Amino acid sequence: LVVVTWANYHMLDFTLNWAGHLEQLGLTNFMIGAMDQEILEALVSRGYHAFSMNMNSLTTKDFGWGSPTFHKMGRQKITLCKEFLEMGFDILLTDVDTVYLRDPLPFIAQYPTADLLVSSDLLGTTLDVGEEGLEKRDGTANIGIMYFRHGEATIAFTNQWKKMIDARPDYWDQNAFNDLFKKGKGFQLTNQNLFKAYNGRLNMGIFSVSQWCSGHTYFVQQMWKKMKVQPYVIHATFQFAGTEGKRHRFREAKLWLDSPKYYNPPGGVLTYEPYIPPQLLKAAGTSYNGSLKSARSHFELVHMQLRQLRNALGIAMALGRHLV
Repeated sequence: LVVVTWANYHMLDFTLNWAGHLEQLGLTNFMIGAMDQEILEALVSRGYHAFSMNMNSLTTKDFGWGSPTFHKMGRQKITLCKEFLEMGFDILLTDVDTVYLRDPLPFIAQYPTADLLVSSDLLGTTLDVGEEGLEKRDGTANIGIMYFRHGEATIAFTNQWKKMIDARPDYWDQNAFNDLFKKGKGFQLTNQNLFKAYNGRLNMGIFSVSQWCSGHTYFVQQMWKKMKVQPYVIHATFQFAGTEGKRHRFREAKLWLDSPKYYNPPGGVLTYEPYIPPQLLKAAGTSYNGSLKSARSHFELVHMQLRQLRNALGIAMALGRHLV
């Protein structure tokens, strides 16, 4: 099994963060597809196993979600997956805006008959508290994290997937993936929560959303805490500030591998721990019915936090420190 991601020079810091966390887990079986010469040289100079994808014609800047360049990048993702499968490798293909917190290989090894495992944008889990495994249902797949077992069925799937989006330049690769795996599917779980997909040709499963986390289930819901499980990976989805927002979320969760000097700026830093009164949190949990009265508790909760932030910022400015 090879763990693979790909990136251009714009995402170099994300690539180093991705690789650094895998190294912390003791993993060495990972490779990085370099989409331009700049990132290839940067990775090779640091000793990483990187290979050229011969895509200098795209861009070394941000792809821009939904742009024509973004869709071209998606096609290369499928080609990358297909090439590893044809060489006889099982592959765990992940977007570069992910962070691994646990070694995923032992989990995947529990499913030797699985042809395809994929993460999901589901916002609720079908598993019980403390339960680890695959979701007990299908759902909208997020192709930011995919495991493929090499074989005729998965190669045929990736070939058909590529044909579908080549025929329509604006066809999002994720939508095409969902449309394809659901073809001819009669949903019926096995004892390992696998189901038949792609006209019955694939054994497929959905990674648990409390452990193979989206940005919503990890950062917003913190579902893993409620479910009393430890996450394997976080994908920085469900945020709307682009690359900067993803970087900030990882930093805020202490999942960004900055150099030590980043945390020791001139003047030092100031931190504070927000206090949220339980009664305000409980009141804000009531339903909003469109009236000002029903919205009041929400505003009170927000204002409570803003006042603390304002005070902390004022103290930091007076002391000449950076508020973090």
